[in-house]
Amino acid sequence: MNLQTKNTKKILSFALTLCVLFSMIAVALPNAVATDFGAEALTLQPGSTERDINFNWYSANTADQQLSVVQYAKEFSSSWITVYGSIGVASVDKMWHKVSVTGLDYNTQYKYKVSNDDIAFSVEYRFKTGSESNFQFIAVGDPQLTTGNQDGNSLNTITTTANGWKNTLDIIRTQFPGASFMAGTGDQVDTATDEDQYANYFAPSYMSSLPVAPAVGNHEGTAANFGYHFNVPNQTPNENNYFGNYWYTYNNALFVVLNTAPYPDSATALDLYIPTMDATLKAATEANPDAQWFFVQTHKSPASPASHQTDGDVLVWTPAFMGLMDKYSVDFVLAGHDHVYSRSWFIKNSEKVDGINYSENSVTNPQGTLYFTLSTASGLKYYDFPENAPGNPVWVNSIDGMYYEGTNPITFTGKPWYTNIGIQVKVPQFTVVDVTADSVTFNTYRVDTMTSIDTYTVIKPVFVSATPEASVEKLNGNKNNLAITVTELYSDGSTNVLTQTISIDNNAAATYSVGSYRVYVDTKGNTQIRACYIV
Repeated sequence: MNLQTKNTKKILSFALTLCVLFSMIAVALPNAVATDFGAEALTLQPGSTERDINFNWYSANTADQQLSVVQYAKEFSSSWITVYGSIGVASVDKMWHKVSVTGLDYNTQYKYKVSNDDIAFSVEYRFKTGSESNFQFIAVGDPQLTTGNQDGNSLNTITTTANGWKNTLDIIRTQFPGASFMAGTGDQVDTATDEDQYANYFAPSYMSSLPVAPAVGNHEGTAANFGYHFNVPNQTPNENNYFGNYWYTYNNALFVVLNTAPYPDSATALDLYIPTMDATLKAATEANPDAQWFFVQTHKSPASPASHQTDGDVLVWTPAFMGLMDKYSVDFVLAGHDHVYSRSWFIKNSEKVDGINYSENSVTNPQGTLYFTLSTASGLKYYDFPENAPGNPVWVNSIDGMYYEGTNPITFTGKPWYTNIGIQVKVPQFTVVDVTADSVTFNTYRVDTMTSIDTYTVIKPVFVSATPEASVEKLNGNKNNLAITVTELYSDGSTNVLTQTISIDNNAAATYSVGSYRVYVDTKGNTQIRACYIV
């Protein structure tokens, strides 16, 4: 063997060794593997708090894909964090995957990728967390994705529900990029078990970046597909397979999602459902006693002016549901089902709350619950306002209201007692909700012109500070009157003054009760204050 042959063999042997070495490194470091895994129906849900995100996706049901893996990192970091989750069978040929990530930083852009085997990973996706203070979210009603065209009563120029849904999400993505998540009111699809419809729902690319908190609609029904496709937090278990009752928080707001999809035919039939709703509300409020704002998401609206308000199941649901809203002092209910937009009066004890100037588009410190009915976000179909509904005990003829159908205003008498505003424009809509420490503003837009069809702000001033002051009035002998005031300042500039007068001895130093405050006061001489502060 000549020298050239020996050198050639050495080179080939060295090259082979390098190939084996690099192959071992690639297996050991999944980040280095080519991204050849395509996740199906990939979606994000809010976790328990604004610092948590839940992931959900589908994959083929094969023996070599039996893991649920998410790797995530900050946008410009190379330090990936790996989190493992759960897996289950969705159908003969599909598996579901669920992973939860907690403790994310505020106001941070993250990248992530998913895997079914910890070797082959998907392409990288992006999401961004919100700030610690003010935030914005999007509320949508009834995408109700099909595999065909919108109904003939739609005035939308986009014909298919899939394209209508994509158009709505494209508008949200480009015009409201600061939205932290999307709150749904049910009927994500038209047929509960149709995976092609779910594919259309998850098809827009924004669905892999914007977390969505869905409610169960009647078109999802009791089908297990909803649970396969969504990874919701804090779900209340029910032995009767009554699912979709869960809660989450975002900064100063508490969100509870309640499943009104079933069709109870009597108050007794509600015994299968109301206890689970009550348990969910109880758990959520006990875990978050200091929440400034309380939202409930559900599907069947208890305060819609359109045709479903006369349905037997809605009439059964409404008194019990409104009773729960009163019991837990819910601020807002976001619902759908009627493919129409409406905003109620404030309602308490199944009555309109008086003493509010409803002609204005804002209110401060209202009592009761405000109910919104949201129209479809994809444009499937729209329900008209019936001018009269004989036999419905809650329909009255004494309140005039202006409704909008298409471009022509129509005035009806016979508006339901609970409706303040009802609007039907027969094009897709969505609602932008801006939440601050002391206000929530709702703006509902039609997608064809991007004009706001309704705007409303609710203000609840929050406490800022409390300032104590004291003065002494000299009396006869060694007795004086000590007057203490505590002035509370609120975020809207308003104040509340608490006053207490106490008889004291000269030069008294003690702690006194003024309302809920304990105030230490030390006097000097007959009329001087040495110290005054809240303890």
